[in-house]
Amino acid sequence: MAAGGVLTVSTRLETDYHIREPGTVANRLIWVDLADNGQGIAEENLAHIFSPFFTTKVNGTGLGLATCDRIIREHGGTIRVESAAGKGSTFKVSLVVAD
Repeated sequence: MAAGGVLTVSTRLETDYHIREPGTVANRLIWVDLADNGQGIAEENLAHIFSPFFTTKVNGTGLGLATCDRIIREHGGTIRVESAAGKGSTFKVSLVVAD
């Protein structure tokens, strides 16, 4: 958010979350949502933002979101994004709560 803006971080605990696959049990998930009111992500870029080396920045490496995605997946979680150009983005991260 080069011109400033608001970043909102929210968390929630989801209980009895089921993945509909044979042999799975209910899990508890922690969700962390990171929402901003920045410039958003162009629709044509959304499918690529978690790909290594994809960047829209002049000096970017394209490794930031790819690294986040890999770490979250290695811990059994997911990361999703909702975004609209000119309106901001929300990244939603879920992780299984350890027993």
